[in-house]
Amino acid sequence: QYMVTLQNPATPRPSPAWLACILMLTQIFETQPKVFKPVTQPERPVTDKLVTMATSCLLPPKEIINHVANGLKSNWPIVRDQCIQLLSMILKNILTTLQYCDQHNSNDAATASSLQSFASGFRDTVSKMLPPYKALIQCWTNTVKGASEDQETTHVDPDMLASLPEVELGSQLDHILHVLCGYQTLQ
Repeated sequence: QYMVTLQNPATPRPSPAWLACILMLTQIFETQPKVFKPVTQPERPVTDKLVTMATSCLLPPKEIINHVANGLKSNWPIVRDQCIQLLSMILKNILTTLQYCDQHNSNDAATASSLQSFASGFRDTVSKMLPPYKALIQCWTNTVKGASEDQETTHVDPDMLASLPEVELGSQLDHILHVLCGYQTLQ
């Protein structure tokens, strides 16, 4: 409920307010359980309902995901880096849940079949909801070519810019590569 109200503060831009918003979202996803709890319980809901529950718990609302996708294309290194870190945290939670389903050994064929059915439906749903692969490629391209921050400085206070943390090129490329690998694993 609360994340939907973050629509305006979540609009990607180089500002302390936006940075605080994206850091809060990252902390929310860091503190989530490593595996979506209902998947681990013997009495699971029906697969379709479980996919819907997992999607709503492990992914932010579509509006926030759209902001993240736009942030990946930004010319501002701090915006790209924070968006890729949030996406990395979300992807980590998704992949951990899918890994549990793939590695869970059950003597009960119905349980194993139920987990595989959930994993397949969840993988398909999540793949459609995450920012497109093209946004990650654009993020990589902007980072490698060193997209200039001067392109967007028309409405940005120089003192505020000085207060934002610096982003190391190697670190940002590492984060992007990690997410690209996660996308590959998801497929």
